[in-house]
Amino acid sequence: MVLGVTGGVGAGKSTILDILKGRYGAFVIEADKVGHEVQKPGENGYKAIVNEFGTEILTADGAIDRAKLAAIVFADQQKLTRLNTLLHPIIYNKIQEKIKEIERTQKHPLIVLEAAILFETGFDRCCDATIYVHADEHVRLKRLLKQRGYSEQKATDIMKNQLKDDEFRMRADFVIENNGNISETENNLGRLLWRFKVGGSFSSPIN
Repeated sequence: MVLGVTGGVGAGKSTILDILKGRYGAFVIEADKVGHEVQKPGENGYKAIVNEFGTEILTADGAIDRAKLAAIVFADQQKLTRLNTLLHPIIYNKIQEKIKEIERTQKHPLIVLEAAILFETGFDRCCDATIYVHADEHVRLKRLLKQRGYSEQKATDIMKNQLKDDEFRMRADFVIENNGNISETENNLGRLLWRFKVGGSFSSPIN
């Protein structure tokens, strides 16, 4: 089974991933890391970016200068859209390859795909079910200021540019609340996973 995990910045998706890996033996695929992987020299994403933006976005050793590329695309919405149009199908295909490879090993009862923009990219098509990790806005803001050192303005700007709570809820199959009570979060996640009974590998729900 492939379970998609998404949610806004600061919602605590990493906490959910840690539980899924540590307690349930899940294999986690993080879409952001796959995105970095396909931009390495020789990969399809690398070739697509260089063809589109030229060799001036490369470092001296031939790697993509991510800071330089970001400066270009975030200053021009059309270029950002073009970059996403190029990369998202490549990332999707790479994710599919990884899922098939993991399924062949039969070593993990669950595969988890984490992506902040799971629905916007269409990566949810890789999943059998999806979870929206929710935390109240003031909780998310506090986490971003304390854990990531963001300014309040930066945190607020990022949050405004992500899907709204009602849209996440509408598109996701399940919602897990993650406002800070770890025991409650684990209980809710355990009950949800018990419903799937993937290969009989999950323990009974936590009481």
